[in-house]
Amino acid sequence: MFSKELYFILEEKSLKEVFALSVAFSKWLNDNKIKEISINLNNIYEFFIAFFGTCNAKAKCFINANEGYVLNDADFAKINLVHTQDEFLLDENFEFFVKTSGSSSKSKNIKKTFSQMINEAKALDKFLNLKEKTFFSSVPHLHLFGLTFRVFLPLISGGKIYSTTLNYPEIMQKINFKNGIFITSPTILKAIYRHNNLPNLAQISLMISAGSKLNDDLRKNLISKYNIKIMEIYGSSETGVIARKFEDEFEIFDEVEICTKEDNRFFINSMWCKDFLSNDVGKVDGKKLILSGRLDRIVKLNDVRFNLDDAENLLKTHEFISDAKCGILDNDNRVSTIITLSDIGKKAFLKGGKKLIVDELKALSKNDFKTNLRHFRIIEEIPYNENGKFKKDDFLNIFKTFKTPFIKKITDKKIDENSSLFEFEIYTSEESFFYEGHFNTFPITPGFIEIGFIYDALESLEFNIDMIKTIENIKFTALLRPFEKVILTIKKDKNIFNCQIKGDKIYASARVKFEDKKD
Repeated sequence: MFSKELYFILEEKSLKEVFALSVAFSKWLNDNKIKEISINLNNIYEFFIAFFGTCNAKAKCFINANEGYVLNDADFAKINLVHTQDEFLLDENFEFFVKTSGSSSKSKNIKKTFSQMINEAKALDKFLNLKEKTFFSSVPHLHLFGLTFRVFLPLISGGKIYSTTLNYPEIMQKINFKNGIFITSPTILKAIYRHNNLPNLAQISLMISAGSKLNDDLRKNLISKYNIKIMEIYGSSETGVIARKFEDEFEIFDEVEICTKEDNRFFINSMWCKDFLSNDVGKVDGKKLILSGRLDRIVKLNDVRFNLDDAENLLKTHEFISDAKCGILDNDNRVSTIITLSDIGKKAFLKGGKKLIVDELKALSKNDFKTNLRHFRIIEEIPYNENGKFKKDDFLNIFKTFKTPFIKKITDKKIDENSSLFEFEIYTSEESFFYEGHFNTFPITPGFIEIGFIYDALESLEFNIDMIKTIENIKFTALLRPFEKVILTIKKDKNIFNCQIKGDKIYASARVKFEDKKD
């Protein structure tokens, strides 16, 4: 059933050797009376051993969870695997649980079987006709997309596995991608395109992307730059793969049957997914699949029915905006929006603050969405995960938290017994909470915040700020504005700390005196 040709490059191990170690792992499970396990291993070679060893032992198996015995990288390294004469026995009905992405609701465990995964991998191998390929990946194998394409597809097709997860461009520079299949996400592809020193990517036979929508312009730019094929996958944790796209439209895989039900929701059947009514909506035209969005993204507010995805797409057409996400907060009936600024948007923010940005976006969206886009939060970057997913919980948390400037110690130097020099790097991002309210038309960093930098720095150095006697000679000599990277210098001389915030100019200075230590 599985290809005997599968080989792990970095570990120099064959599949036969991996299965022998899996049997040893199953013995370890039985010896330790472990009947339920969560496999949270980041190394795919070690994951193979533990995953198939758990199957062989018929223990209850969770992936990337906290159920039963939780197996992480450090724990696995301590296990002494003792070879036995037993053979690896595959149970195609073996069940395991894997988490959903959490992009549309809270993440949950869903049940899968080896039979489902094998049938899916066979269908993919039949379509792709893979021969002597090497599998590279920027996505983890602990979610279903990675599990399908990093674990089960190579098991069926054969080839080689490069174990290291290539999740940022710099570690890709010296990789030989010849005959490579690169499993990735839009998040990583965006980072790759921005990098200018990856000519070896042109060796890749095929890039496979999933997790979130791949921007059409990004696809075209990558193809033009590297002359490579990119296959975008449409599917979900619950359904597995459904369709693929190389150019303009998604085409349904031959082994998948799909139709639409009430509200144009997709109803899906395949050898790896039975009778699943999706929250995704759209149209089916023969083998072509036209996506309209998710049912839970279509809302009706103030007698206006609209798609939150459409609102995001409209906002992203404005020159101020780099990215946008819309949603409805708990116990609220108005749309809240997260935006990141383009370079042009950052210049506008400096000129007119958040109010200028928001006024522009409300004017842009008024015709289509009336006044339903009400709350806006400007952040530095939308936190997509390695699979290109943005979790609903992350959206909610952004509106619950207030961002303060980044502060990092870069110098800690003892000059003599009584004197020391400390330096801290501070970045005032557009996300900082104090650029709203009084400062939403001309953003500046308030003086009390700059004094707060000094307090935070002293506290991080474990000085007791309750023992501060006075702060004197406070001077604010220039306006500290967004997007500034400055250095806070603190010179300690006994109980006196001379502080200065400086970039291309001096922004503020002060002298802090602590109470004299009593004998």
